[in-house]
Amino acid sequence: METMTKKENKGGSSASGAVMNSAWFSPMPTLRVLLVEADDSSRQIIYTLLRKCNYRVVDVPDGLKAREMLKGRPHNVDLILTEVDLPSIS
Repeated sequence: METMTKKENKGGSSASGAVMNSAWFSPMPTLRVLLVEADDSSRQIIYTLLRKCNYRVVDVPDGLKAREMLKGRPHNVDLILTEVDLPSIS
């Protein structure tokens, strides 16, 4: 990871010496998360936290709905976040 000061940056004219990280300028891919959680309030809180961290989130209340979603579009999910004991599957 390269860093440079604003002085060294051709576009910056500030002499403050603040360090800029070049990784900030390269876009990060957005991860797609399948959230499987039976409890509505927990699912809503986790969904909101993940969205604030710039994840794309699909949430479902049980394992059967998650399985149905994955059958139709298995390559549209990068990460599955689930509870250990899923209703209707475990």
